[in-house]
Amino acid sequence: MAELNHQRPKAPFFFLKPSSSILSPGEGPVLKPRGVKLHYEVELALVMGKKIRDLETEDEKTALDAIAGMF
Repeated sequence: MAELNHQRPKAPFFFLKPSSSILSPGEGPVLKPRGVKLHYEVELALVMGKKIRDLETEDEKTALDAIAGMF
């Protein structure tokens, strides 16, 4: 946030990325144009396998058990 001079949002926000934006390991290439500085980010996607509601903050095991996969 600081690098873009933005303030931290008051609430979390979500955004969608198309499946075509995902590169699997070994796929590519990603070409860098001359004179362009690339900014890398890591994003994690969770696939929820169970519905959970009103989960207690301390109930880490139930939260982790609800995750079917991650990308």
